[in-house]
Amino acid sequence: MSMIKLEEERFKRRSKEIRKHLGGPLVVLLGKGQDVLEFRINSALFIYLLGYEFPETILIVDDTCTAITSQKKSEILKQISCLNIVVRNKDNSNMDEIYGMLRNSYYVADSEEIQGDFCRNILEKISVSDATEKLGEIFLTKDDEEIKNSKASGMAVSALMKKGMEMLWDGAFEKARLEEMMNSNVDGVDMSLCEFSFPVEYTRDRVRIGVRYNGYCSEASRTIVTNMEEAYMAQEYILGLVREGTDSSTVYSEGEKYFAENGLVFDPDFIYTIGLMSKERSFKNSFILRKGCVFVIRLNNETMSLSNTFILEEVPEYLTLQDAAPDFLDKRSRFRDKTKEYELSMRRKEHQKELLDKLIEERLEFYRNLSDSGKDEEKKEDKIVPYGKESLVPRQGRLVVDFSRESIVVPIGSYAVPFHVSSIKSIAVTDEKILRINFKAEPKGRDGAEETEHEQGGESTQSTIKSISLRGNNSRELAEEINNLKKIHSTRKTAGEAESFEELKISQRPLSLTDVYMRTDIKTGSRRRKVGSLELHANGFRFKEENVVILFSNIRHIFFSEGNVETNAILHLHLLNPIILGGKVTNVQFYREAGSGMIYDTMKRGDEHMEYIIEKEEEDRQEAINQQFRSFVNIIESETDFKVQIPKTGFHGVPFRENVMIKQTHECLVSLDEAPYFVLTLEDVEVVNFERVVLTVKTVDVLFILKNKYPLDVVMKNKSRLLVSILSVDVQSVNKLKEYLDSNNILFMETSASIRWNNVIGSIMKDPISFYEDGAWSGLMVGDSEESSEDEELETSEESNSSETEDLSTDDEDVSDISSEDPSEDESDYDSSDDEDEEDDSEEEYDQEPGKRRKN
Repeated sequence: MSMIKLEEERFKRRSKEIRKHLGGPLVVLLGKGQDVLEFRINSALFIYLLGYEFPETILIVDDTCTAITSQKKSEILKQISCLNIVVRNKDNSNMDEIYGMLRNSYYVADSEEIQGDFCRNILEKISVSDATEKLGEIFLTKDDEEIKNSKASGMAVSALMKKGMEMLWDGAFEKARLEEMMNSNVDGVDMSLCEFSFPVEYTRDRVRIGVRYNGYCSEASRTIVTNMEEAYMAQEYILGLVREGTDSSTVYSEGEKYFAENGLVFDPDFIYTIGLMSKERSFKNSFILRKGCVFVIRLNNETMSLSNTFILEEVPEYLTLQDAAPDFLDKRSRFRDKTKEYELSMRRKEHQKELLDKLIEERLEFYRNLSDSGKDEEKKEDKIVPYGKESLVPRQGRLVVDFSRESIVVPIGSYAVPFHVSSIKSIAVTDEKILRINFKAEPKGRDGAEETEHEQGGESTQSTIKSISLRGNNSRELAEEINNLKKIHSTRKTAGEAESFEELKISQRPLSLTDVYMRTDIKTGSRRRKVGSLELHANGFRFKEENVVILFSNIRHIFFSEGNVETNAILHLHLLNPIILGGKVTNVQFYREAGSGMIYDTMKRGDEHMEYIIEKEEEDRQEAINQQFRSFVNIIESETDFKVQIPKTGFHGVPFRENVMIKQTHECLVSLDEAPYFVLTLEDVEVVNFERVVLTVKTVDVLFILKNKYPLDVVMKNKSRLLVSILSVDVQSVNKLKEYLDSNNILFMETSASIRWNNVIGSIMKDPISFYEDGAWSGLMVGDSEESSEDEELETSEESNSSETEDLSTDDEDVSDISSEDPSEDESDYDSSDDEDEEDDSEEEYDQEPGKRRKN
């Protein structure tokens, strides 16, 4: 309440004007908040004199003005030094004393409509003369301060009307979006001082909006796809009649005569003044027009609605939008500009053909290199070096299980020989003292010369030693440690996912983002969250409170999203290889909440100002948080090579099991607000297919086929690794999505039905070179399929571009959502038992995105 500031000079000036105009004392009354259901003249008088409404308050305007109110409100009213303040006790024990202070007769405005026991008891004690008409005369002309507020109100209405018209043209009008605008920025207007003067009125082709700015109202209404030429001509005719010194009734009667002569029918009371109330005085009631009169012309009937707010200067001037009838008649033509659409379509098709040619050339080179080096690939595998230097190998004269390097060190003679855990097949203990370590053998089917050459090359992860036996008293304990090490390694699944041996280089004074929480792909449930600081070091980030280190070398993308009242400010890290944080995760997010969690009762009218204060504090707090995140993002971009991406608006779809907003960046499609997070890098996409593109269907499925980077036998065992889908995308979003993909050089196509992509991928992978030499995806390209007149021709086109696509299906039910479930038995993950062969291990190295699956 202490934030409420009253202007004493305004009170003195306006109370004196009222006293002079009435020639007697005036009583202004407001009851309890629940009694004041509408904004009427007594509320307007409080705003006119004090700038605020004061419920359960009596204001007596006389030679010496008096306010009778509660203790709390009296503290605020003390800012008006010339105001005599009488405090009413909470239990009304001093009401008799207050009644004794009153005169016998007073002027009262709108006495019949005043509600509530508090006000009715006062009115029973005095003789009342109605002053509504006389007070209305004071409101007819506005002073400089009132004109300023009226103009700001008109600007706010104009901004809201533009937004409302856009939504009408799009056929998607939402009152909530207009309400959101009340919290946004409009040039020249402090929107925090605005509220709707009446509920927004709208239909599918018209909208009427009224705004009260700092107490003063304006309104406007428009209709689309209707010829409003006659309404605009009538409005101009009426404006020509409004001049200083003219009688308002003359303007009204001349307007009616014009309507009759031109066969126009509009609602009565088509012109009236406006100000503190949304409708003050009709021009039908005679008064002389003066400069500073603010009025509304509202021409409304069953087919159209046109209204604007004006102020009378030398001539009437617009306070709201000044436009013309053609602006609303077929502004967005019912007939498409087919020439322009055709040019854009042809340009896109040409670009898509260029992308297809480039893709074919790139993929042919990849598969030919893969085929030429196939034998070498079978022979050679990535060399795993547990210790970069010989000096790092622990030499303790006994068997050492090194969990940090995922290795064991075996003493052989005078040497300490390290073996990576991936080369160990099984562990056995005999006689409680003999520990036998069995190593994985070389793959079968190689001749002796090849094996010798391979051994001499020294680049295999498999050992040429079949087994080692060691004797000791703690053999059982060592066997348990080695098995635990194997389990830890198996959770990582691939050698590429193992933690890098690179260590974080600690900065002495690291820059940090303070007071943030961390969350990952894995929901923590009831685990207590820890607030801490995200530190920026020389080669990575550290969240000390959770003991989490993320190196720059393992970060693929960084995203930043500003927070608002509903969402948090977030900094999101998408990783190249998973790390272990209660499980395997590839997304780590840091965020800060702005909400205070305070609950305040706003049911009473008197609490509206407190509600505004609380909302303003939350907005200010959120803006401060956004600024801190922005500063940290700027530091990241200046101190590192990363370019932080800011997601923009996109489209709604179902990447997992819930419909979410998929936002766009220049490199990715993302959904980061809630886990599971969705991050798709466009660089990984080979082609996009829009499925179920049928006129009668309102949504389509979008399937992304990723570029293959794995050996063919690995893909054949799990074809779903190349598929990512977003289901139930609204048809209205498809064209914008196509433009986005085309602008990012992504190839796309469309089909009228869903396809069994696992079968298609299987057919392609049997002979990928032939597939790409025969035109690859050209049979499904947008444009080529449109030229076909029947679905059978599309099916034939698909079969001609893959040699064995007889397994291709177009059953919608065969395609399911992306999920983190294991694929069906025929495409199951590789065996993780101790007896798995080395071929399975090598295949596991490529399973880096198990969440991106699509089952048959």
